[in-house]
Amino acid sequence: MQEEQEPIQTNASEQEPAPAEPRPGKKSKADRKKPAATSRPETEQPPVEPESEPKDKPELEPAPVSPPIVSDKQTSTARDPFEQGIQCLLRGAYAEAENLYAQALTLRQKAGDRAGQVQVLEQLGHLASMRGETQSAQEYYRQASVLRRA
Repeated sequence: MQEEQEPIQTNASEQEPAPAEPRPGKKSKADRKKPAATSRPETEQPPVEPESEPKDKPELEPAPVSPPIVSDKQTSTARDPFEQGIQCLLRGAYAEAENLYAQALTLRQKAGDRAGQVQVLEQLGHLASMRGETQSAQEYYRQASVLRRA
């Protein structure tokens, strides 16, 4: 004869834990994966399609392109010896850059532009430093520092 097997009883602690309920305001992983419903409030109107233009209108030719408008400030900056000196410095034309910086320094001194003078003196210091003229570079930097504090 076959013996009947009795169902095994387990303690509550041995059973699998019940899934935890999500905290209020938190979504479960399954809920986060669901796409949000796209319902519109009743007061919102559906988007309106733009009306197509009538086909009987003649096509317009493109407007002629005019040259860009350049202000006096932009043209003066392009002609500024300081800006030209920077371009020469970047190209490696150190002698030309030095001459342009000297012109820029004279112009700024005549205009009484201290901040501009400091800029030029610092650039002259950079130029001298790039050439390996340490004493000259230090002198330009010193002059710039004195002028900045004045």
